[in-house]
Amino acid sequence: MVGSQATLDVYLGFVAFFSGVGLTLLYVRFAPKRAAAKDEPTPADQPPLQANDASRAEMAIRQLHDMALNVASDVNAHKTIVGQISSRLAKPEGTGADQERMISEAVGELLQANSALQARLEIAEQRIQAQAQEIQLQQSVAQTDALTGLANRRAFDGVLQESLERLRQVAEPFSVVMFDVDFFKQLNDVHGHLAGDEVLRSLGKLLPAVLKSSDVACRYGGEEFAIVLRGANILEAQAIGERIRAAIEALTVSAEGKSLKVTASLGAAEGAAADQALTVVRRVDDCVYASKRAGRNCFHWHNGAECVLATTQPSRVVTRRPPAADAQPLASPLLPAKMLPDRAMMTNLLQRAVAESDRSGQPLALLHVVIRQFEALAGQHGSEVPELAEAHVAQAVSQVLREMDVVGHWSPGEFMIVLPRCTEPAARIVAQRVAASVPRSVRLSADIRVTLDLATGTAAKQFGESAEHLHARAAHAAARAADASAAEPAAPAEATSA
Repeated sequence: MVGSQATLDVYLGFVAFFSGVGLTLLYVRFAPKRAAAKDEPTPADQPPLQANDASRAEMAIRQLHDMALNVASDVNAHKTIVGQISSRLAKPEGTGADQERMISEAVGELLQANSALQARLEIAEQRIQAQAQEIQLQQSVAQTDALTGLANRRAFDGVLQESLERLRQVAEPFSVVMFDVDFFKQLNDVHGHLAGDEVLRSLGKLLPAVLKSSDVACRYGGEEFAIVLRGANILEAQAIGERIRAAIEALTVSAEGKSLKVTASLGAAEGAAADQALTVVRRVDDCVYASKRAGRNCFHWHNGAECVLATTQPSRVVTRRPPAADAQPLASPLLPAKMLPDRAMMTNLLQRAVAESDRSGQPLALLHVVIRQFEALAGQHGSEVPELAEAHVAQAVSQVLREMDVVGHWSPGEFMIVLPRCTEPAARIVAQRVAASVPRSVRLSADIRVTLDLATGTAAKQFGESAEHLHARAAHAAARAADASAAEPAAPAEATSA
């Protein structure tokens, strides 16, 4: 009876072991595929299943397969021993004393065989548990962004797909919020990539602090972030998106001995049962770009038909009236002149751009912008108006530049713009676009309207020319343009250096 119970215990352990093997094999086999499920191509920098991930999965499968074969071999050997003992006991020979001795020896052999098999099963169980933990660790690492500590693009794809499935099956709502860090390339150019990395790390710490534990924050790629808000409809997403925007705006990042401020352009959309992952992301992305076009540091949500500027009191129905051309709102808090790179930063940036142009042979141009009659604004309207005027110009100018261009505040009423890979003719076109970006009559507040005229000067880098000489030519060209147009204030002026 003792031998039968021991044998039963061993076989129950064997069954449990193989159940674990089977489940782990299924996990290894299908978990990476599920995580990679998506409806759109994944960027090349984050493929759905890295080659080393596939290799590790195949290795785990082989190891588990070998363990299963070893255990099966042990069980077969144990079965043979038990069969031999059973055969001897089926036909006992000799006297009663001999039979008792036979039974005692059989029980001892059976217990010894069971003990050996149990020990081997325990070793195998420990190995499979260690293997399962390793697989889980690999899966976690494969779905985590190393820089920010947030989930990565692969994890986002998986969570988005799961949210769509739950929406279809149990009508659980979800929304997606995405945002880009504003002017991130300029931040890298001016302060260095280490500072940019510190900004991203800080955002990685900030997002979990302002989200619920059920929300999933991801680094989508580069300076782009995405959040899946489980159980949240678009009204809740508006409140959360505005909370994220305000938290980013209030954030101060310490990097390289500097205190940096950043903002973000956000978008949000609620998932629908008929959606695919691609269609949800496309609506959110449209809203992010709407926020960029609106001056950045703001938040748009998708109402199913269009992107709507979010308000502090979310509403599912928002009526918008396009503002008049001369009544554009004042620049967002992102772009007062003091938040642009200052003269020292721009000087350093220009020196690096000149050195890179000499090294690579790529063209480089400089654009100097002057607000004409700037000093008179304070006397006519008060001391705060010049700063408001600069903010308006900074916002308007930034919207017509390329991502690689960098605008900085050179001095009161003057801006400098570095134009990498830009020739002299192309720089003149940029200058015309910049001058036309600011309406001549601008309403800065309910009771203040001012006239803003821009004078621009361009200079293309010549071979061997220093950064100081290049800027001097652009600034001189802008000064000549301002002087030349003094008698004709209605027409923005532009000049090119000789």
